[in-house]
Amino acid sequence: MEQGAATPEFPSRRREIRSRVAPDYCGPHEAQTPIVQEGPRAPGREPVRGAVITVSDRCVSGEREDLSGPLAQRLLAEHDIVVDEVHLVPDGVEPVREAIAQAVPPAPGSS
Repeated sequence: MEQGAATPEFPSRRREIRSRVAPDYCGPHEAQTPIVQEGPRAPGREPVRGAVITVSDRCVSGEREDLSGPLAQRLLAEHDIVVDEVHLVPDGVEPVREAIAQAVPPAPGSS
């Protein structure tokens, strides 16, 4: 069988992304709206800033090299998303919470 060919169990590997609109939100539930991905950033617009946080005890200890963080940073850059650095934190809720708090600036007007 040809790779990627449709079968009864798997009709097709290729799918168009669609979203369902709930009745309370401007349309019938069956309505499907294609999701349109924004193209390259328009000249003069502020750059979109992003953050990459790798969570790994082994990478923090130097036992393993972090390959996924730099890869995510490069892939985001290909879509005009600026990531200044990859944050490397050990496993656990608190280190992750702190890294997110440092990476995400507070919303305007929040205290």
